[in-house]
Amino acid sequence: MRPLPNSSYREYIDPVDLIWFQFIGNQIASDVAKVRGSVYTVGSSIGLLYPTTGTNPDYAYSRHIADPGARKTYGWTIETGPDTGNVADSFHPNDPSHIILDIKAAMLSLLMQSACPIELIATEQFGADAEAAEDQLTGIRAWRDALRQTDAGRAWLELYRQLHPTLLERIAGDEGFRSRAGELVEMAVALADDPDSVLSDNHIRSGLAVIDDLAATSPEHLRNKLQTARTLFQTMSGFSAQAALAVVAERSPS
Repeated sequence: MRPLPNSSYREYIDPVDLIWFQFIGNQIASDVAKVRGSVYTVGSSIGLLYPTTGTNPDYAYSRHIADPGARKTYGWTIETGPDTGNVADSFHPNDPSHIILDIKAAMLSLLMQSACPIELIATEQFGADAEAAEDQLTGIRAWRDALRQTDAGRAWLELYRQLHPTLLERIAGDEGFRSRAGELVEMAVALADDPDSVLSDNHIRSGLAVIDDLAATSPEHLRNKLQTARTLFQTMSGFSAQAALAVVAERSPS
């Protein structure tokens, strides 16, 4: 293994995807540390570990770039440690039991954060399998891609990522919330499929109910951002879906 010949070398990644990787990586490291205090460093393998090319994570992530029709897949490498200065001992310690605890925590953390709450809701709401639910969400995904184009839009996407654990917990354990969120997703699907459609008072009430539900059970550092979302959303009755999206793309939740 040799160092990179040129320190300015960089690998391409979409800026929003980079935010997602960093957030998820930091969450994994935090969850691992809670088990037995292990400290794992988060970063790209090309800069943090050693140069590789054509690895499984590279291939998994790059497919959607080479083939726009392919679904995006995020590739991860979880490298165990600690480095003992000896390759054999570092990668294959005589007693791996403590490292197994770290990896279990890392894998559970990654799996929890890989589940898409909106996909789960759509699958139940539309009585469809996962592939059919994917088709229903085409318009919403177009909204997501539009938000990627602005700093404020990316901040909203980051807020959604941070709400993942709370959303998954509420979907799994609160039938009332799951029903309210399902109705909101169904409304959003209809609005996304027709950008000229108008947000009604009923849309606003449904959205505010879900926001208030999340604020009541979310970590304190996210509540102010949810309040910003509430304040913004309650002014949008009568807006077209396209106009509402444009406002969100220009106003950050922080």
